[in-house]
Amino acid sequence: MSAKRARLDNVELAFEDVGTGPALLLIHAGICDRRMWRPQFEAWASRYRMIAPDLRGCGDSSLPPGPFRHDVDLARLLDHLGIDKVAAIGVSMGGEVALGLALAFRPITPATHCRAVVLRGHPQPDYHHARLFRTACPQPGHLL
Repeated sequence: MSAKRARLDNVELAFEDVGTGPALLLIHAGICDRRMWRPQFEAWASRYRMIAPDLRGCGDSSLPPGPFRHDVDLARLLDHLGIDKVAAIGVSMGGEVALGLALAFRPITPATHCRAVVLRGHPQPDYHHARLFRTACPQPGHLL
């Protein structure tokens, strides 16, 4: 599967755009790239339009010098693709990027649909992450 590319200001983001239906943004973990989502492409392509980008500096996306924010890049990618309503799934760092996107740019999902997954054996979330979650999801519908 070959990546599509979007030139957004000073960065070129590689991404895959697969399937039909409601838009689903798949944001990879910091140690991965968009390819981590390929098993989901087959399973969900008949129900969702899945956009899986390589974050700046990962996979086939560029890393120009200077400060940046991944959530800004993804908001620009969604605008470039003409997507104004999206659900987001992020793993690890990708989850933090999804929260930043929801807080700064657009509602990802209604507050009653926010979910958090806490893994046993991981230290208590630090204040920054807890504050992000409370701000994005003031009344979580489910806490898994």
